[in-house]
Amino acid sequence: MRRTLPAFVPAFLPAFLPAFLATFTLLAAAACVPPLPTSKLEETPPGGTGGASAGAGTTGAAAAGGRAGTTGSGNAAATAGTTAGASGKAGRGGSMAMAGAGGSAGMAPPPYVVLADDVGNPRNLAVDGNYVYWANVGAGALMRVPVGGGTPSPVAPLTARNAWIALDGASIFWSDGPTGIATQIFKADVDGSSLTPVISNNSGAVNQIAATGAGVFWTMTDGRVIVVPRSGGGPMILASGLNNPTAITVDTTNVYWVTADGTVMKVPIVGGSTTTIATWPPPDPLNPGAPYQPLANVAVDGKNVYWGKMNGPIMEVGLGGGSPTFAFAFGTSRMFASMAVDTQAVYAGDPLGIVHYRRFASPDVEWTVGESGSPVTAIATDPANVYWTVSDPGSLVSRIFKAAR
Repeated sequence: MRRTLPAFVPAFLPAFLPAFLATFTLLAAAACVPPLPTSKLEETPPGGTGGASAGAGTTGAAAAGGRAGTTGSGNAAATAGTTAGASGKAGRGGSMAMAGAGGSAGMAPPPYVVLADDVGNPRNLAVDGNYVYWANVGAGALMRVPVGGGTPSPVAPLTARNAWIALDGASIFWSDGPTGIATQIFKADVDGSSLTPVISNNSGAVNQIAATGAGVFWTMTDGRVIVVPRSGGGPMILASGLNNPTAITVDTTNVYWVTADGTVMKVPIVGGSTTTIATWPPPDPLNPGAPYQPLANVAVDGKNVYWGKMNGPIMEVGLGGGSPTFAFAFGTSRMFASMAVDTQAVYAGDPLGIVHYRRFASPDVEWTVGESGSPVTAIATDPANVYWTVSDPGSLVSRIFKAAR
């Protein structure tokens, strides 16, 4: 028997069938589209889920074993991520239209702000809890800005392209020279008053300066390490005949420096015999005559000495010497342009504008703060914050950033 459809069905099909076919086509097309790639700044490991995009940089949750990344799309500063999955990492919101960087399990990197703009590519920063100081060669001045933000102001005139600055708690010291190369050292109150020369007849150029209550110390391109004691008297040579000592730092007992031939050394602040703490990188057994790459950074924290060459890994070893180890878990897989150490962490700035923290307290975690850009050329800390510069010598665009420690 031939059956006929109910009368309502033929009337219904013309209205229903086009909508059904359109929906089926969209679903089929969506199934064929591959997922979008993750950010090049922070790729999401397997198991992680991405956070939502928002101008304020809101944070997505991390799945177990993964990392949640978020992307900021506006110019507003981002809020910190607060959620971390088991063994995973919580993403930090993007800032200044950059992609969010990953936070560490159990904690999230703090928001950061631009403290000063167009700062002239300084070689280093100094901070005393009230102001951040730097040498702005482009402006021809030693500058400072309040740590809470405000308008930068000049402290003293400056001409040397390789100027370096240091603080001892009461005074500021800096290198300068009339020909554009730092051959002299000056001292002033932190507001620039009472300016006096410390040394004005160096036979070579000044590399770097360090200052404490014991005196002001500096390295020279002619191979000397020199101090002018706070107690008075003229310059005293602590070491000589070195291969271009560069970075220098001081604790309550010793002066530490690194050289162009890859050596880390120390001497008592009152003078005495020099000691080699480490040599790194070690000689290449396949090319023993190859020159070392000059070391550019050194810092101490009461337990270890840390150092690194420009665009190389950060190393550490006990103050008494021994076998150097990598200060960060990723070893040679990531290169750094600057570093700093305080009682809480070791900080390293990479060539992409990111500051990496490794906290000493348990758990020993590593996390990052910053935005993609040019190299981090200088880092400094005070009891509350970490400060860094991102400089681009090609375009002369440079900034000072600040984040809570």
